[in-house]
Amino acid sequence: MEKCHVRNNWGYLMSCSVLIVDDGYEKTQVISKIAKDDLFCNVDYCNSIRQALQFMSLKHYHILIVDIQIPTSLGEPINEKGGIELVEIIELDNNIYKPVYIIGVTSHHHSYDKWARFFLDKGWPLILGIEDIERIKTIIANKVAHYKAPETVKCFDVAIVTALTAVELDAVLKLECGWEEFCLDNDESYYYSGEIIKKNGDVVNVLATSCSRMGIASASATVMKVCNYFNPKKVFMCGIAAGIKGKVNLGDIMVGDPCWDWGSGKNTITPNGRTEMRNAPHQVAINVGDRTKFQRISTRRLFLDAIFSGWPSDKRPTTPLSLKVGPIATGAVVLENPIVVEDIQSQHRETIGIEMEGYGAMLAATLANKGGVDCIIVKSVCDFADPEKNDDWQDYAAYTSATIVYHYIVDFL
Repeated sequence: MEKCHVRNNWGYLMSCSVLIVDDGYEKTQVISKIAKDDLFCNVDYCNSIRQALQFMSLKHYHILIVDIQIPTSLGEPINEKGGIELVEIIELDNNIYKPVYIIGVTSHHHSYDKWARFFLDKGWPLILGIEDIERIKTIIANKVAHYKAPETVKCFDVAIVTALTAVELDAVLKLECGWEEFCLDNDESYYYSGEIIKKNGDVVNVLATSCSRMGIASASATVMKVCNYFNPKKVFMCGIAAGIKGKVNLGDIMVGDPCWDWGSGKNTITPNGRTEMRNAPHQVAINVGDRTKFQRISTRRLFLDAIFSGWPSDKRPTTPLSLKVGPIATGAVVLENPIVVEDIQSQHRETIGIEMEGYGAMLAATLANKGGVDCIIVKSVCDFADPEKNDDWQDYAAYTSATIVYHYIVDFL
């Protein structure tokens, strides 16, 4: 038989958990075999009201299977309506994890006759005896199969993550995807679900969200969370970044290949007492297929002129929009220091940009799920990390970054 699973609030598959409350060894053994051996459920056992409440204070069970006649506490005499009292306590006690389904069981005809209506009125089955194994199995199996967690998490084909909600995520949400906002329990992030129609007519399910703050750590946590919750096939991180003057122009789109942490290495003192930084960066590259496609966009100027002319403002750079594939350095600080920029360029002479999240996002994606997830950093130039740095071109850069990701999904995904 296929293993029975349910989804928890995050969408992970997990085995259905069952608590059996019965002081009779024979019934417990029969029901346990059905739930554990035949339906592959996780099963716990106890034999009194007090024990059951202790178990439910520590763990959330999907199914509670309770005998009518159980003691109130271990070692005490049988309470002929102990199971009934337990069900009534569960309804009133907010300090326990209430089971999703309850199944009553008894071997006594008089108990069945007396309490069948009680269970029926509450929508729970009451089983008389354990002789009809197939009926018991069917009842438990149906409860497992029809259990649905409060929220089933949808899987997405593509996730788009930004560092900033303002400007960056705003630009993504302006894409024509029919976005709908949603949240998950126990998660402070806001998510947006949308669809993109590919050139061949296929529908791509797209998720969008932003990090709680800028930086490598927040980007890593957000991308890992997105990959684990929603299982996307590809993650794009888009937004704004500093460009290297002479390599790129304002508004130009940069695709990071590779990305690395420019602050990684060893800071030491030389024999003559001077401070020296010995860089040891780990680089993460995009896959060859994505690199080839973005280079094609760059060399053939696909979409670029349309994106440039589609900007809904007269204020735009004087240079045509370009796309460059090249090294982008990631660091923990906002830069407006040309001296530091030169030092970063010394780590990779072909560096085209500097930002604060790319390496963390790409590294998290490579470690997520089994085999990792492809992650592409697509950021556009809003300044050159120098004292002239300002916010004048942030909206335009966020627009070009988000829009090229949209075209890439439509034509190349």
